[in-house]
Amino acid sequence: MKYLEMLRQQLAALEARHAAMLDELDALATDVESRGGATTPEETELARSIEADAKKLSDDEIVVLRSRISEMEATVAARANAPRPIVPGATPGTAGQDIYDIDVRSMPRTREAQNEIETRARRALEVMDLSEDQKEFVERRLSDKRINGKGALSRRMVQVGSDTYRDAFAKAAAAQVLGQIPFLSQDEARALTAGTDGSGGYAMPFTLDPTLIDLNAGVMNPIRQLARIRTTMTDNWQGVASAGVTASWDAESSEVSDDAPTITQPAVAIKHPRLFVPFTLEHEDDIDTILADFGPEAGRAKDRLESAAFATGATGGNNAPGIVTLLVAASKTVASATSDTYAIADVYATQDALPDRYDANASWLMNKAIINKTRQFGTANAHSFLVYLDAGAPGQLLGAPLYKWSSLDGVINAAAENYIAVYGDIAECYTIVDRLGMTIELVPHLFNTANNLPTGQRGLYARWRVGAGLTNADAARVLNVT
Repeated sequence: MKYLEMLRQQLAALEARHAAMLDELDALATDVESRGGATTPEETELARSIEADAKKLSDDEIVVLRSRISEMEATVAARANAPRPIVPGATPGTAGQDIYDIDVRSMPRTREAQNEIETRARRALEVMDLSEDQKEFVERRLSDKRINGKGALSRRMVQVGSDTYRDAFAKAAAAQVLGQIPFLSQDEARALTAGTDGSGGYAMPFTLDPTLIDLNAGVMNPIRQLARIRTTMTDNWQGVASAGVTASWDAESSEVSDDAPTITQPAVAIKHPRLFVPFTLEHEDDIDTILADFGPEAGRAKDRLESAAFATGATGGNNAPGIVTLLVAASKTVASATSDTYAIADVYATQDALPDRYDANASWLMNKAIINKTRQFGTANAHSFLVYLDAGAPGQLLGAPLYKWSSLDGVINAAAENYIAVYGDIAECYTIVDRLGMTIELVPHLFNTANNLPTGQRGLYARWRVGAGLTNADAARVLNVT
């Protein structure tokens, strides 16, 4: 299993770090012995520091990861057997545990409570009906403190990740279709209440929610891989940015200059994209199938919508503004050497325009058509700067990763500006802010707009919250074939 193998690889890396620490201690001890056993205060402090780090790594991280691997191996081995009985209130990690038998909303925001929720979320991930790639995707998000800050994602998983919640969600949707009151067990009623928002909509079950899980996509959209991702529970996100501290050369005994940086506060407004899918009355009996199919379809629609907005979305509207639009507005463009002509010199000029401090983490973003035009420069001009790697890794252009982005301009039009490539440290430049989770509601009847009579259709109405903006305009450049 890929997910289990990923955990084993993480353990191997930690054990390698621990072994390296012990080797460093041995080398230090050997050096001291060669000098007759005398140590300097610096060597003593260094040895204590290494010993403390090695003990913490061994006693904490390695032990916890070994325990998780052991428990997951037991879970995998038990899948062929009958399901284990659920014992409400059992201690997490025991054979009879109910991972979801916890009221997340009423728990205090203490470190102990947060650790409890984190533990349950990771146990839930191990047994969720997800592919190994999807489990790896969620695991990375759980481990990313920028996304799972204060346990926001873990809480969502425990609230709406259970089979009980999914069953209750389907029953409530089906009952609403038929104009009935849903017949829910006590556990289902409690689970459904935990996933209800303030306006009455139900949170999508975790395994169907495209805002939380990678459910495939219909476009090449790498921006979420490269941009900085923040998660918020508020309407807007406020950041802090600066151009950095600049040191100075000063004369002896003279007053030092004030080198404090200028602090700015970039803000990202959260927008409100929505999705509506009608279906006929004849599909009422298949409401469970509709809901199961809705997740991947919603994921593809969400990805297409966000890809276009994050690339070239306008400012000041209902959509998230795009990185190209914002960089153009900030005058961070590089003009082609010749109008209406894309040439090899333009590639070099774009890279040269980026300040050196951002080169280490810089990437290229281009439409496939522009990548193919760029690739031809190597044949015509004996340049070998465009390299494609194997095993699905991104190509490289002038030593930097090259990503396909379907939403960027792929046609050089003589009648317009052509912003065909982005180059820079995208994480430093552009931030995407997610407000956690997608909410879905069912519209019982759709009406014809001409005469206001029913059409024999119902609809699934979904909504989520997302925003984007520049945090450092100087960290990227856009090539414009004028």
